[in-house]
Amino acid sequence: FNFLINQGGKWVVPNGMNTGITLYNSLTRSQVPLYIPLNNTCHWYMCGPTVYNISHIGHACTYLRWDILRRILTDYFKINVVSALGITDIDDKIISVAEKLNCSALSIARKYENLFFKDMTSFNILEPFSILRVSEHIDDIIRFIEKLILSGKAYQLEGSVYFDTEVHGGRYGKLFPEALLSEYPPGKKNLKKNERDFALWKSGNARELKIEGALWDSPWGKGRPGWHVECSAMASSLFGKHLDIHSGGRDLLYPHHENELAQSEAFHAVDQWANYWLHFGLVNLHNEKMSKSSNCFVSVQEFLKSYFPDHLRMLCLLFKYNSVINYSDDALKEAIVLVERLQAFLCRAQNVSHRLGIAYIYSLTNHLVLIFVASINLACGTVRFSPRDLKFKETLMQTKSLVHDYLKSDFDTPKAVRQVFKLINAANNYLQEGPNSTDFRISIAAAPVRPAVNSLVISECFRYVISFFSMLGLRTLRSAFFSEQSELEKQFLSFRSVVRSISLAALKKRDLENGGYKDLLKECDRLRDEVFSKLGIFVEVFASLFYCYKTLQSFI
Repeated sequence: FNFLINQGGKWVVPNGMNTGITLYNSLTRSQVPLYIPLNNTCHWYMCGPTVYNISHIGHACTYLRWDILRRILTDYFKINVVSALGITDIDDKIISVAEKLNCSALSIARKYENLFFKDMTSFNILEPFSILRVSEHIDDIIRFIEKLILSGKAYQLEGSVYFDTEVHGGRYGKLFPEALLSEYPPGKKNLKKNERDFALWKSGNARELKIEGALWDSPWGKGRPGWHVECSAMASSLFGKHLDIHSGGRDLLYPHHENELAQSEAFHAVDQWANYWLHFGLVNLHNEKMSKSSNCFVSVQEFLKSYFPDHLRMLCLLFKYNSVINYSDDALKEAIVLVERLQAFLCRAQNVSHRLGIAYIYSLTNHLVLIFVASINLACGTVRFSPRDLKFKETLMQTKSLVHDYLKSDFDTPKAVRQVFKLINAANNYLQEGPNSTDFRISIAAAPVRPAVNSLVISECFRYVISFFSMLGLRTLRSAFFSEQSELEKQFLSFRSVVRSISLAALKKRDLENGGYKDLLKECDRLRDEVFSKLGIFVEVFASLFYCYKTLQSFI
């Protein structure tokens, strides 16, 4: 990794464990290996919203992509992700809204913060480990600024405090060197030492003094924190002087993240504060960045009037997390079609599963658990693999391998998702090409009739597709399966209890051969005809004499 270590002295491979994952680091502008501490824990700070207005789908896509990456690291690669989201609840825009409405700045911030999290919940975005609000970290921010002043990296000017980019030792521009090429706007009065110096603390004015919550006490007088120092101080208060991943929208690369990096490394006296900088692609509307300030946006609530949350999640999955999404109704069409294809496949999986005697139940912890009620092949004591079965099994194994490679290569969800849909196509062909017979009835005297598909192979495929999209956060899985989940669980447990009682009684009387079969079959028929049919589940043959005999001990 010499070419990485020595790249202008900008990035050093972190100490720790190589995860085998590579990701695009904005600091090196290349894919680099992801190293995390040996305790398998990844500390991740995400720049959150400035809460002064409603959220639009540009925000939703940013946090959907963050959610997807966190889920992949946590649920697929089994890495403990400790994530924090910064909330900017002190800002000029919030103060302006409060002034117009004649109310406190924090009341505006709380209103729109609550709406933000409500919208994010609509998209099934997981809450972070910690939510860091600027208003709750004023003391941390003041201590952060004081230390920079004492170290000579910041200076006071007319009640405000600025970071001195020149004193930083020529390290400014580390993340975005293009900043050093920019010229200061001509004719603008500049009282700062250097044109690129930025505010750590802003002094208040007479107008802001009248607005509750707009200004805060500090050693330099009443004022409020600068935007850039807020994230640095909050992240440092939780994670200390080293951070594994820092992320945000692409539009935060400069000046926000450049300034964060400079002041944080100056504060902690380290050469590398954050090991990896990730930036999520923007969402454009009519070839213009989606933005509230320019009134070019589609609100979350407006979107949800016409589409389902999974439509937007699927759209995000079809693009690399750091690429631009050009939003339009046409752009959504492919995502909608894929969601519908997934739903149709899962419904078909449900029907086939019932024919094979398999029931899928969605657990309360949002993980899908496969419960085998019966497997004809296993009940018969033999499993036969035809050439067609083996070919499909090979397709499944290849899919798993390719998806793994795609996900560990900079979280390439577009390729991974399309590969799984190729598997779905193959599964549909496998089911379609099988024998037409769906009669699984068997007799003790005769050899069992081979089912239309190999239950082991197809159930493994169903399980993989379900676990893959569940891992990525799609809620389509829940609606595609049993809508009456609690009732199904209750009835199945009741069924098990009855069958177990009948079996114990029959065994106690040594009367299984004479009387046990009839009672067992009667209860199976009742479950099929009276219970499952009311839940919209139709079973061609739920159980057989041979099945009851072979699976008796598993119920006990």
